[in-house]
Amino acid sequence: MDSIKVALEAVMKGLKAGTSDENSPENITLKFFSAKERKHVKLRLAAKGVLWVIVDSPAWSYYFNLRKAALLAKLKAMPGSLVRELRLTVGEIEEPALKSCKKRD
Repeated sequence: MDSIKVALEAVMKGLKAGTSDENSPENITLKFFSAKERKHVKLRLAAKGVLWVIVDSPAWSYYFNLRKAALLAKLKAMPGSLVRELRLTVGEIEEPALKSCKKRD
């Protein structure tokens, strides 16, 4: 039983070491998109190096499609980057939580 425990701990440490917070979708969003753009985009890292860019309208999809090659080049240049391909899709972006609203009588 101890050998399984040791092996499992080694695997878990390896997985933690292999993941970089620097390359998380949240940090990529902060690095490569302006504040205005971040309101309209959400990133999801998929298997095999595919980074999905989910935007909230076809207009933003067109805008990011024009920038796709430059973004992909920057992402590939990041040390330890796993991103090999960008794919754009139109979908829902979660709205930020509403601040307290005053109740009207």
